[in-house]
Amino acid sequence: MAPVTTSFGSFEVGPTFSRSYNVGSGGTLTANLSAKSIWTYDFSNGGVAASTTRGHSGRIEIGLDYSNDDNLLINGSVFVDGGGRDWDSLGVTVGLDYTF
Repeated sequence: MAPVTTSFGSFEVGPTFSRSYNVGSGGTLTANLSAKSIWTYDFSNGGVAASTTRGHSGRIEIGLDYSNDDNLLINGSVFVDGGGRDWDSLGVTVGLDYTF
C-alpha cells in the first residue's frame, strides 16, 4: 500500500478581550472573550477531499483564569467552532499549572 501524505497550514486573526479582578490573598481572576477568523490553506491534500483541508472558519471562546502569588494557574474555557451558518463543534479546555 502506498503512503499518503497530507499537509496544510492555517492563519488565525482576531481580537481577545480580557478583564482582571483582584480576589484577595494575592489571587487574580481574569475573564477572557475571543473571536477568531481562521483561514486554512492546502499545500498537498494527498487524496483527502480539499473541502476538509481548505477554507474559512471561525472560533468564539469564553474563558476564565485564576492565578495567585504561589505560582498556581488554573484556567478553563468553552468554545464553538464552525464556518458559515454551521457551527461544527463545541469544546471545553481545562488547565492546571503549578511552578515550583
